Amino acid sequence: MDFSESAYGTDVSMSLEDEKALSIIVQSLSVVDGHYQVDLPFRDQPNLPNNRNIAERRLNSLKSRLKKDPDLYEKYKRGIDDNVKKGYAEKVSKDQSKDIHDNGNVWYLPHHPVVHP
Repeated sequence: MDFSESAYGTDVSMSLEDEKALSIIVQSLSVVDGHYQVDLPFRDQPNLPNNRNIAERRLNSLKSRLKKDPDLYEKYKRGIDDNVKKGYAEKVSKDQSKDIHDNGNVWYLPHHPVVHP
């Protein structure tokens, strides 16, 4: 190196986007019912469309598929029950659902069974 006393370090620092993401995480970090909860660090708050119709069609298709395949139904049911038991998922009451809709920003997660042989 020609200039060993360089004022520039070799340490890697965070980008502005990294700093913003970390700030969102730190500011939103909380413990809810014994579980950590943190906001997703979106660049801008997404405007998610209300996709209820698409999610309901997917659900109805899934119901038909599960009726035709009892083995898949049992695996699917065990998976859902396990997710509820572990606290990864929970049933939403009609009142909670109404509160979510009144908020105006709602998006349904279309789901399908994923079974590893």
